[in-house]
Amino acid sequence: KSGPLDFNIDLDGVQIIGLDTLVEDEHTGRLTTEQLVWLGEKLSINHHPHTVVIMHQAPFLTGVGFFDRLNKIEGHEQFAELIAGAKSDVTLLCGHTHRPYQALWKGANCYVSGALASQFGGKDPFGDGKSQTGAF
Repeated sequence: KSGPLDFNIDLDGVQIIGLDTLVEDEHTGRLTTEQLVWLGEKLSINHHPHTVVIMHQAPFLTGVGFFDRLNKIEGHEQFAELIAGAKSDVTLLCGHTHRPYQALWKGANCYVSGALASQFGGKDPFGDGKSQTGAF
């Protein structure tokens, strides 16, 4: 298949939607008109009490300045309208910022995962870079 690799799975009554926001060779993301129409169809059906939407970038500002400059998703305004109008409870699972946090956005519970490994040239942009045993 060419184009975005989106998916929709029904798992024990929970609708799981994956959105491919990849823009080749860019840090920003994109939701195409076709993806947004497809998502709107999935979210307008009230067959599931809960929907989980999985995507790479969070569709909102995170407060992490460096990543907020890179965290732009083309189509995020329409995405926000779809999430706010969903017929079921929505949870968003995202990544991209390499910092874990959670938020309530457009009525959806949002969870952003931290990174499994640092992507900052081997040195985190905080602390003194030294590991301490017994620090707690």
